[in-house]
Amino acid sequence: MAGVLCLLLIISCRRQNTFKIFGEVSSLYAKERSRVYLSFDNDAPIDSTTIQRGHFFFQGKYKDSLSLRTAYIDFEAGGSEPIIIEAGDITLRVPKYTSGTPLNRAFTAFRESIDSVRGAHHGRLYALRKKNAIRASGEKFLDSLYTEMQQEIAKVGLEFIAQHPEDLAGGLALAELLRNTAGTLSVKDIEPIVLKLEPIIERNEVIRTQLERFKNRSKTGHGSRFIDFEGVNLYNQRTSLSDYTGKGKYILLDFWASWCVPCRKVFPELLELEAACNPNKFQIVGVFVWDSREHLKEEYNTSPEAFPLIIDENDISTFTYGIDYLPEFILFDPEGYIIRRGLLDEKMKQLILELASK
Repeated sequence: MAGVLCLLLIISCRRQNTFKIFGEVSSLYAKERSRVYLSFDNDAPIDSTTIQRGHFFFQGKYKDSLSLRTAYIDFEAGGSEPIIIEAGDITLRVPKYTSGTPLNRAFTAFRESIDSVRGAHHGRLYALRKKNAIRASGEKFLDSLYTEMQQEIAKVGLEFIAQHPEDLAGGLALAELLRNTAGTLSVKDIEPIVLKLEPIIERNEVIRTQLERFKNRSKTGHGSRFIDFEGVNLYNQRTSLSDYTGKGKYILLDFWASWCVPCRKVFPELLELEAACNPNKFQIVGVFVWDSREHLKEEYNTSPEAFPLIIDENDISTFTYGIDYLPEFILFDPEGYIIRRGLLDEKMKQLILELASK
């Protein structure tokens, strides 16, 4: 009898540590028979499979330490989806989020709440645009709408983390919070949350890296002196930010990628801005990030070739300056101190014209 009980216990433990991932994806997002990969944090894939009739499947066992790392389903054609590894059947129906197990359901509910907040914000902007009232509303009003959205996201995030202070869902919610509330929450604001989630953060590279990125953004705000980084130019020669910044000109740093449509749309505005400014006072420097140099060769003919370019394929610049979204612009004064950062809005353009126009 003792032997039978022992065997049942072993079987029970094995089942408790077994996970299954059932995936479903349409041809709009991934081609039939293309590869799908399973990885943890930023490591190389540990498993792969192919899409067959719009479905894919993973199965495995895990230790407790593995359940605190972020799993990712990566598609050969591009795109990635985070998954919390836990015992049971996990379902991923692209483009929807994960479901099936308790923590995945909880984290999905959180993400959908954030999406709802963003959707309401975009709906208000669309209503203003439909009435041709965007410009009439003024920058201050639009800024207030954006701040209101960030505050609502912060509220949703903090409430969710309070309910999940000891599991990976809470940790991943913190990472989402840090990505979306840089203008609302400070390093001091998040200290109590970080303390509660410390055991999870220490064992999860993705959350730990996002926390460092958030802190780096606070170190590179208004009044901070530039922090140097290196890359290469179009001719594969080493170049760095210090080649331009702190040398007597106002420098506008433009972080962009070939796949980023808003980045490409703003190029004509940049050309107009540069033409209106004194070249002895002002210069635009592009930073090509989160992209491949091969794409740059294909796309650069439609971007402003007059701008010097720093190609950074190693995420050094965006990590150093705490950048999560593109495009982003940073304006430095002639001594290399940050005056303003964010989007190239009317405030930014007006400030540059006041400082450096012909």
